[in-house]
Amino acid sequence: FKKIKNMVKVIAIVAIAFTVLFSILRGINPMFNKLAEERARGIETEIINIETSKVLKETAYEDLINIEKDSNNNIQMIRADVMKINKLSSDIAYNIQMELNKKTSDKISIPMGSIIGNKYFSGIGPSLKIKINPVGSVETNIISTFESAGINQTIHKIYLEVTCKESIVTPYNIIETQITNQVLMGESVIVGNIPQTYLNLEDR
Repeated sequence: FKKIKNMVKVIAIVAIAFTVLFSILRGINPMFNKLAEERARGIETEIINIETSKVLKETAYEDLINIEKDSNNNIQMIRADVMKINKLSSDIAYNIQMELNKKTSDKISIPMGSIIGNKYFSGIGPSLKIKINPVGSVETNIISTFESAGINQTIHKIYLEVTCKESIVTPYNIIETQITNQVLMGESVIVGNIPQTYLNLEDR
């Protein structure tokens, strides 16, 4: 009878310990998920900026856009070099995907102190590991905008919108997230009236 009583006590202690542990994990899980997503966004933003800069470092606005004027110097057409823009977009997406594959092979550590949310404990304590896995391919989209810059002056900007879908593997669950960043490919101040009809890169 004494053995059974002791066994019941052990089971009760273990059950209480698991209950307390579960409550603690449930409490810190939202904070941990947030930190994991922020860390993933930071890594991906850095990769996107670096790889985009590498591809575009020798590319000027004039290489992407051709402004056609008549004999009176009036703007007739704003024409994009669609093949070159598509090639740049494809190269950037490929490079980003390759770098993500390299980066995500490493696990990222988040100190337990950072999960508590108190600045005095930030960076202190044992670390929990997370792993970021790419899901699908990197998607790109070209966005063209026109902004007024004064009388007969318009700023034309071309952005590359990069979307990465990621799966963040934590000790508790798997977080599916989507990260989108816009990178400026080129811009120029256009002097003269913008024609009503122009090549809209968003509709390509």
